[in-house]
Amino acid sequence: MDARSSRPEAESRYIHAASASPTPIPQRLPRMVSRASTEARRRASTVATLWLLAVTFGGVGYALGAYSYPRGLWPISLVREILEPRPAGRQDELGRQVSFPGKVAIPCPRQTARTAVLLALGQSNIGNHGAASFATRHPANVVNYFAGRCYAAASPLLGSTGQGGEYLTPLADRLVESGSFDDVVLIPAAVGATNIQRWKDGGDVLDAVLRELPATLRRFRITAVLWHQGESDVPLRTSARNYAESFASMVAALGRAGVRAPVYVAVASKCGLVDEWNPRNPVAMAQRRLIDGKAVRLGVDADALLDPADRAADGCHLSARGQLRTASAFASAIVRYQQRDQAASVRR
Repeated sequence: MDARSSRPEAESRYIHAASASPTPIPQRLPRMVSRASTEARRRASTVATLWLLAVTFGGVGYALGAYSYPRGLWPISLVREILEPRPAGRQDELGRQVSFPGKVAIPCPRQTARTAVLLALGQSNIGNHGAASFATRHPANVVNYFAGRCYAAASPLLGSTGQGGEYLTPLADRLVESGSFDDVVLIPAAVGATNIQRWKDGGDVLDAVLRELPATLRRFRITAVLWHQGESDVPLRTSARNYAESFASMVAALGRAGVRAPVYVAVASKCGLVDEWNPRNPVAMAQRRLIDGKAVRLGVDADALLDPADRAADGCHLSARGQLRTASAFASAIVRYQQRDQAASVRR
């Protein structure tokens, strides 16, 4: 082949190579922009999906917590078990405190006409679940009676659940300082997160109290029953009729066991940071209707009395101020009714 015949072949190879060269930048730019735009949309979609999942799971978690907290249900029960410190002392099968470090038995006061003996029943807000701990200012006169022994009243009180503060000790101090009583005997038997079904005749919590009463009544005559319960029944949608009937069966069972004393009721149905709470809910309405001023008396309307500053961050349990305000209201009611009863006795 001569040089002339090889020239077209070389030119052909040149032209082919030129045609296989990279696409010019002006032609590639739209595709590059399209790929970048697609990648940006993919990232934005991923971020939006993750945000939606976070909001969804956060909302579900909040709703689950709001539902579970007042009931003590899973996962709240599990979280409490993991996070809360191991309780000191010993507890019974209901979780009530039966011993606590530093408790020392002292002589029990002799009951006279000027001795108040208070049986405290209900759930956490009358137990040891308050923000502030108290010790009586009158250790020889204000005692915590439990299992046959007396102890100077101090948080936590033996006989109830919890290891925090309570309002019964400052309540008792106010009774002594009012001049209406020389001594006050506190008999706590509260169990946190309990609904009215567990307190009615045949309920497990009331059964435990009734088993302990004979020994208590051989030592003391109960002069008043303090009842602070109801918060657990609102989310359970307990009807007013059901609540009233269960309460009546509890009072009847206590009467058959030998407790013949007026019951001081706390109107208490608010618990937790829930917007849907209504002050005219069936539980609160039932509690108000129970009060006749005779056998059943108003101790404190906690729903009406306590504002957000009177409660802990959970919107349910009592802050130090809430404990003291509840104690003052209960003490005032007891003194007022005692004076009324004494005046009626004189007239007879």
